[in-house]
Amino acid sequence: MPRELRSEGKGRAFVISAGTFLVLIPISNKPAEVAMDWLKSDRETAQLRKLAEMKARDEAVSRAKRKSRFDA
Repeated sequence: MPRELRSEGKGRAFVISAGTFLVLIPISNKPAEVAMDWLKSDRETAQLRKLAEMKARDEAVSRAKRKSRFDA
């Protein structure tokens, strides 16, 4: 990890393999605080979590159905 990121205490990063090189995206220790400026919502955190879980479950079911159709 680059020295600039390590010295600022941002020791976590999302690593993306992009062919012959890597892309590092720093991850804040407090992502909710960082996102408050640009990620606004009228919904409570619990509502957003429930929506995300429902969508993830629906996508997983859809993926499983597609897979079973192609495996047959």
